[in-house]
Amino acid sequence: MKNPNGYGTIKKLNGARRRPYGAYITTEYDMPEAWPDISFLADALPPDLFRDVQQRYESFKLANIQPAKQVQKCIGTFENKRDAMLALADYNRTPYDLDNSEITFSEVYNILYEREFKELKTSMRQVYTTSFKKCEILHNMKMREIKLAHLQGVMDKYSEYSTSAQTNIKILFHAIFNYSIENDIISRDYSKFVKISPTPEKKKKPFSKKEIQAIRENLEWASPSGAHMMDIVLVMLYTGMRISEVLAVKCEDVHIAGRWIAVHGTKTAAADRIVPIHRDIIPVIQARLDAGGELLFERAGGKEINYQYFMANFYNDFKKCFGIDKTPHACRHTFISLAMASEMNQVLIRKMVGHTATNVTEMTYTHAYIADLVREIDKLKI
Repeated sequence: MKNPNGYGTIKKLNGARRRPYGAYITTEYDMPEAWPDISFLADALPPDLFRDVQQRYESFKLANIQPAKQVQKCIGTFENKRDAMLALADYNRTPYDLDNSEITFSEVYNILYEREFKELKTSMRQVYTTSFKKCEILHNMKMREIKLAHLQGVMDKYSEYSTSAQTNIKILFHAIFNYSIENDIISRDYSKFVKISPTPEKKKKPFSKKEIQAIRENLEWASPSGAHMMDIVLVMLYTGMRISEVLAVKCEDVHIAGRWIAVHGTKTAAADRIVPIHRDIIPVIQARLDAGGELLFERAGGKEINYQYFMANFYNDFKKCFGIDKTPHACRHTFISLAMASEMNQVLIRKMVGHTATNVTEMTYTHAYIADLVREIDKLKI
């Protein structure tokens, strides 16, 4: 069946091609050149002869009307005619700007990174940057060619990862597709149909006493890259702070004389809190304070230690060297487990780890309250 005028056409392309069918739409018409004007002959010919010539000339033009030529543009090539017809139907249902049809997944990501992602806090920005690296197969694909199967393929590749990691990938998909729809690059949001694979909940194992002892006895250990960060692990074990919180602590937030740290967390509303300093880690924290940096834990030259650097330059090597197969978050789980085993006050434990909402700026943090926390932390037996 013939397509309606202006609908477009499917062409079988020459040569041996992997995608031999092209879908073409008409973008404009080239009008034929105008016939020459012969009125100048009126001055050169007798009137009767000119009228005869003029009549014959008009009859000739009518008999030789030149049709306008279609200017077509290919909207894509396909492996079979059916896919080409579907693409043509999709275009006619929701016409899009052909200048946007070549935009790739990575180009949209780069636009969003410059406009939005780079202004986010480090932890949220890493949701996008880390997820983007996992989507390498999509990077050079045109947005108009990415279908649900491609997105689900990426997600299935990471089906054994945590629900959180899979969710982060889906968050990136949503951002990319929302921008593309808002800017008429695509017309369908396949990201909302992507399914996350359920992952069996792994039983959390705390650090053993033997492993903690090995950490205490090797505080001067350095990774192959020369990173001295064993004290960071020890502080997490004794405080229950998240790795992101530990790396963000400023020296001005550490009150070594009063034995407490003002933690400004980002994870939950309860993350801002007072964390008491156990007597066993006072020398460790004091040594870092004596270094005189802005942050409590810094690299050489006063450079910030971010999560990626910590993992790549220290923690992964630490795990291999000491045979410890645990994440940094296991330090927090270990602290809570040991605090419970040491019969510490459960309400104060929740406040220490940020499971109970309180406000650091409020005057509820009196000297008596801090003294209660310090007295309670010293009950911790590690």
